[in-house]
Amino acid sequence: FHTAKWDHSVPLAGRRVGVVGTGASAAQVITTIADSVEHLYVFQRTPVWASPRNDEPTPDELREKILGEGGYTDALRRAEVADFDNNIFPKLHDPAQNEELKAEVLDIIRREIPDNAELRKQLTPDYPFWCKRVLFIDGYYSIFNKPNVSLVADPGGVVEETSAGVKVASGATYELDAIIYATGFDPLRVAFPVVGRHGRTLAEHWGGDELHRPRTLFGIHVSGFPNLHFILGPQASNPLTNVTVISEDQARYVAALIRHMRDAGLGAVEPSSEAEEEWVRRSEKTVEGKVWTRCSNWYLKTSDGGEPFYGLWMETYAEYLRAALKREGGAEELLKFSA
Repeated sequence: FHTAKWDHSVPLAGRRVGVVGTGASAAQVITTIADSVEHLYVFQRTPVWASPRNDEPTPDELREKILGEGGYTDALRRAEVADFDNNIFPKLHDPAQNEELKAEVLDIIRREIPDNAELRKQLTPDYPFWCKRVLFIDGYYSIFNKPNVSLVADPGGVVEETSAGVKVASGATYELDAIIYATGFDPLRVAFPVVGRHGRTLAEHWGGDELHRPRTLFGIHVSGFPNLHFILGPQASNPLTNVTVISEDQARYVAALIRHMRDAGLGAVEPSSEAEEEWVRRSEKTVEGKVWTRCSNWYLKTSDGGEPFYGLWMETYAEYLRAALKREGGAEELLKFSA
């Protein structure tokens, strides 16, 4: 079964279990079930960078502020966003500083796997830090020291289910009682039909079901689809963006827009096609020089292996606010209103 459709009727304790994948969902499964299964096989195509969560009990003083001061947690989140924008973001894209970030995780790998050089090599990525999604989880690498956990590091991955388990690209087979597919999700499809003006669907407007080139204004509005407002739509966030913060800011923007329309007696709004096209071009330009162009990842990769998918805003969140939600002069000139 897939992690998104977990089969709770399948007992895992004391059984031979295979986990296909090493992304965020896989890491949570691996570290959770390793101690209860008879043997865990982790089928890895590509190793991942994993940083510790550093969770700790909340001090009483901080707990009092969270409970007693309105807006305190929002201020903490926004301070974190500013820190990522000003400190982490530039380091990721500068090759020399990225090497320093990699060195920190390489030290974690050495500490967690001190006695097995071959295993360390198999678990060490060959791409820059955060070129693919980074995992934030404690003790990920050390799990592979356990005698009942085996890393199957086949670059070709699992190629076939057999009657007894799975077969990998090298031809090796593994007998399993349960297979957990932690193979992620396809973010590049319009999951349900959305119909705009003249019967044109959103999938058609965005280049087909594969989303070759999504088109939005601010990641919120779409030309030809009046009163369709996205939260966290394409071309709005970079891979570091705090989802809570951007969702709140976009919601405030949409709420203010609706209030304006209600006060002015307006019934519909959509962006001009020119404004939309300019935002698409601007978003695509933000990709230049970024670490995410230096490996294969879901941020830029199409599901059919075609041209790069430009579905994200690759500049800082502060720059997104300046260009979009808090644009000087507002956004009215980019929008078309009607009664």
